[in-house]
Amino acid sequence: INYPFTNDSYLNNILNIEIYSNINTFIGILRYESNIYEIIEWGTITGTKDLILYPENIYFIYSNDYSFVILYNDGSIISWGDEYKGGNINYPNTIVYNSNITLIVNTEQAFAALKNDGSVITWGSPDYGGDSSSVTNNLNNIISLYIFLLISSKFQSSLGA
Repeated sequence: INYPFTNDSYLNNILNIEIYSNINTFIGILRYESNIYEIIEWGTITGTKDLILYPENIYFIYSNDYSFVILYNDGSIISWGDEYKGGNINYPNTIVYNSNITLIVNTEQAFAALKNDGSVITWGSPDYGGDSSSVTNNLNNIISLYIFLLISSKFQSSLGA
């Protein structure tokens, strides 16, 4: 690996590397022996190093084609990337960061998050599910969220389906 690593001795003290991606950016979280974390990034979305606080408390990093969302162990979330495609958690809805999120799913340009009280919040491009205001009254007592993938008939036939 040439970038972002500079030499082999740099790798010797790393205990764990997690890499996340979307269509144009990679994020790496490196954990060293001394339990020190480092955030690395490459691609077109930048500024990740400044946004990821407390990497030791990250539960999971989710992505869509244009943005990332971190879900922390305490249910807090933070997002970044294209502000109209899920990168700005305040568009089009305002969300409290300590919002007890338990699960996040995505489309190409939006995110939906399930809260521990069974409600769902959405943000990102309205055309891709980021605006759920027309069904807000139906988004209560939700148990889980799923993404359904449509597979073209051409792809299905190549799988023998």
